[in-house]
Amino acid sequence: MRIAHVCTAHGFGHTTRQMALARELTKRGHQICLFSAAKRLLEKELFELEWTFLVSDVGLVQSDSLTIDLKATQLKLESMCSEEYRTKMGQHFKGFDLIIVDASPIAMQAAHEQDIPVIAVSNFDWAWIYEHYPPLLSWAEIFRNWQLKHDSLCLPPGPGLFYFKSVQNVDMVCRSAKPHPLKPKSILVSFGGFGLQQIENLLPQIEGVTWIFAPPNPAPQRADFLYVQDVPYRDLIAGSDIVFSKAGYGICTETARSGCHVMLLERCNFPEAKSLEDFVRQRGGIILPDLRDNRKRLRQHIHQAVLDLFKQPKPLALGSNGTANTADTIEDWLNKIL
Repeated sequence: MRIAHVCTAHGFGHTTRQMALARELTKRGHQICLFSAAKRLLEKELFELEWTFLVSDVGLVQSDSLTIDLKATQLKLESMCSEEYRTKMGQHFKGFDLIIVDASPIAMQAAHEQDIPVIAVSNFDWAWIYEHYPPLLSWAEIFRNWQLKHDSLCLPPGPGLFYFKSVQNVDMVCRSAKPHPLKPKSILVSFGGFGLQQIENLLPQIEGVTWIFAPPNPAPQRADFLYVQDVPYRDLIAGSDIVFSKAGYGICTETARSGCHVMLLERCNFPEAKSLEDFVRQRGGIILPDLRDNRKRLRQHIHQAVLDLFKQPKPLALGSNGTANTADTIEDWLNKIL
């Protein structure tokens, strides 16, 4: 069967989990093409399956990893939700037997208009996200109508799926990894493609600790900083003692897969963040207050969190078997509808 995986343009974890799911379905004899806007990620990871660059939705426009721009989001929605854009997107989907969407409502509607079966696979839906922002309420209603035509599989951890014809809970999906050898007490600084302005100025110097940076973050300059290139990011995560990041599905699941310590900078204005932060907290991780307006205090919080985490045993590594289990569910669903 020919299957397309269509990833939202917002965030690291949507594409990484669909990469894992695509690889698993390929093992079972399906022909796969992944559609994503994460060109740099796919190239850096040397993703071996067929893929096509596609911006399938807006998500939330951000100026950095923790700051959203609702006005810019509205402007992009006007153009990307148009019938013209959907029709153009739908042309990409012709010839596929199934579209797995994570979790662009625009892509769902574009596939529906081409009479191609759709199943959503995600840990949240954009209609629910948009309900939290008054300027986006009209778009939330449009997205609800587009999503309600389709069945869905709900991935943990996350707030869940709310506006679909059906919702079935499945297992955590993430990539497998081989730990990259790093110095003892290495902390990976991971704030995604959006970065975080002057993050290096927030990091305290701690005896024996090495702060690890990797592309797409720029290379900072300090004796206790190490810049690592040409290593798959999933392997850097697996090789780190601590990962310092913000709440996102990719980081939360890939650290859980490998049993890394985690400290997150809180994301107060992102609706899906609380459920992810709760997941990390339950596994012994630490959520730091967003005190970027008081760098001295934030630096102190980071310093103490690092010391506290190194006193604790590492959390249980969950592995990546959930990917195969979720692929089983997709194949079962296909057998029912075909």
